[in-house]
Amino acid sequence: MAQSTKDVLSTMLAATASARTAYATAKTERGLNRVPGSARDLVQAVERRLAEVESLMQSAGASVPSIMSNVRVYPEGRKAAAQAAVANVERDIAEKTAAAEEAIIAARGVLTAAALRRIDPKREALARQDAMMILDRADPRTRAEVMSRLAARQDDVGALVASEWGRDYLTATGEPAPLVEASHTLTVRAAIEAAAAQDIDAERREAALHLDTLDNLHGVRDSVTLGAREVIESLRSEYDLSSEPRDDVSEDDVKAMGGEPAPMQF
Repeated sequence: MAQSTKDVLSTMLAATASARTAYATAKTERGLNRVPGSARDLVQAVERRLAEVESLMQSAGASVPSIMSNVRVYPEGRKAAAQAAVANVERDIAEKTAAAEEAIIAARGVLTAAALRRIDPKREALARQDAMMILDRADPRTRAEVMSRLAARQDDVGALVASEWGRDYLTATGEPAPLVEASHTLTVRAAIEAAAAQDIDAERREAALHLDTLDNLHGVRDSVTLGAREVIESLRSEYDLSSEPRDDVSEDDVKAMGGEPAPMQF
């Protein structure tokens, strides 16, 4: 026997609460408080959007049963309004989860830039010579590993290979584009892990540690997105609703039939 939407919603909210706890624990274990710099607004935007999606799930879980139990409306009208309500919620959820994903990507970019060591332009030429001497002599089969080891050194050469110069160098060797991207990603990751482990530059260390917690925030996003999808599917299954709502039912009609969304609280 299939679960009721009420049970599905309860299960999904518990799962998202667990993901949020894991995110909070990850920050606590790393001794982190506020996200640094411009990444703060982006992370807060993610958290707001995900909270809004949860609120939309709860609203849908309450409004659709209310519409379907409205005996003052003919069954066909109830079903049409419920289908429209679900479609509206599904659209809003898609927009908010997409916005959350974009903000996570942007925050990752900002924090990555803050975590990576910046090389002094006056020393870049010497660092380039040293890097090329090492990389030119490296076995092509293990060049990516060599670059990762260099990046972890947290010196000028490490900063150089973790920068766009490192990607350009790999491209110039004739490596296929997918391998270039994979190798450069590993190099940057090695630089960030080393930045999180060092204690000389506190700002870079904090940015690197916050980057690590973004994986947990992405876990919250995944949990909320899955939960929303499960609730929508459960509503359609429980009340035999079509995924193609009629176009002659307006939002005002939905509200009039008992589908007024509950107010969001944050």
